[in-house]
Amino acid sequence: MSERPHEIAEETIAFLRHHLLDPTPQNYTLCFAAHSGAHPALHKALAAISDDGIRVTQKDADELFAQFLTALPPGLTNDEPDFARALRHQALKITDAVNDAAVVAGAFNLELSSDYDRLKTDPANVATILATMLDRSRKAENELAAAMAELQTLRTELEAAREDSNRDAVTNLHNRRALLAHLAELAEAKRDHVLAICDVDHFKSVNDTYGHVVGDRVLKSIGNALSTACAPHVVGRWGGEEFLVILSDTELSDAKRIIEEAREHVAGTRYKLRATDEPIGTITFSAGLVCVNDTDNGAQEAIIRADELLYRAKSEGRNRSIAA
Repeated sequence: MSERPHEIAEETIAFLRHHLLDPTPQNYTLCFAAHSGAHPALHKALAAISDDGIRVTQKDADELFAQFLTALPPGLTNDEPDFARALRHQALKITDAVNDAAVVAGAFNLELSSDYDRLKTDPANVATILATMLDRSRKAENELAAAMAELQTLRTELEAAREDSNRDAVTNLHNRRALLAHLAELAEAKRDHVLAICDVDHFKSVNDTYGHVVGDRVLKSIGNALSTACAPHVVGRWGGEEFLVILSDTELSDAKRIIEEAREHVAGTRYKLRATDEPIGTITFSAGLVCVNDTDNGAQEAIIRADELLYRAKSEGRNRSIAA
């Protein structure tokens, strides 16, 4: 996922203007998703139309939106609607701010042209006309400054909305959407990496015995342990009590050592109820690790292989990791 939302917003507006596409929420969302790197397939499809200097028509844009953005990718049904709504909302506000700035600039140009014509036809009142022009210039400058300040605020809000859309609400780690985007980036760059799926053992009994609030605190604690042990690699909540760790440019043996350090830390932690200090007992997790390279047919195939190793670890007694 790109980390330069300000530049992407500017690139999106420039792309729409270059191709004479109206800055509607749908067009903005389409081009922003393509330029952000969050949707590699959409980016390639848009580039295939425009790379040879051919203008993207509104029909092209509508067809791409229908093909790539109206149907949600698997596993994103819980996250994508909120993100899409936030993005559309910010797109409308940014479009309004840009249009306001354009109106101010256009009106100022017309007024200057009119004043210039008066200078030629009424040279006796040069001082008065120049004073009027300076006053209009200051007014236009203030209005443009206000419009740009609003645009900067909206950019900040857009960045915050995008960041929130990539975070799991319980653990504050990357969510499934962000993990899939990162895997797509690695695949596109043909970078080898190791996938580790970690699943908390007997987590249902924690929820059933102590409630979901305690269960969420346990998940957050395990997420923190994985993040610390695996830094600077990407760690996220895959769903439920499952975490996904993506270790880029790492040998399988090194990745297993890292996951084992996290597993031992979690198993050695004594969890207690916050209100009463009552011990919860030992919490452990099991993990399956696989190497991913450019011979794999997408991340989904690697995830299936890692999942099979995870359940093998479960069947062999839990609280262990298996790499292959």
